Amino acid sequence: MASKQEIFARAWARWHELQFDMVMEECAELIQAVVKFRRGITGSLEHLAEETADVELMCEQLRAMGNGFDELVDKHKVAKLARLGERLGIE
Repeated sequence: MASKQEIFARAWARWHELQFDMVMEECAELIQAVVKFRRGITGSLEHLAEETADVELMCEQLRAMGNGFDELVDKHKVAKLARLGERLGIE
């Protein structure tokens, strides 16, 4: 089986423009799953997990697109995690 990075690279090469649309679509589906889960409507933990997995995979694909994007994401994650720690009074 191909590595995750190889799969992402091939997907990005084949569907470059569509990948951005897919990110938006998967995020929208996760939002809908969260709302339904919180309301206890038709949402289930299984569906929430499935939509979360879709979003995580799309984010990983974005990170694999190159041009230093992965490093930029890491930089922002570090800053945002530090800010969250400060808000919680954790040093």
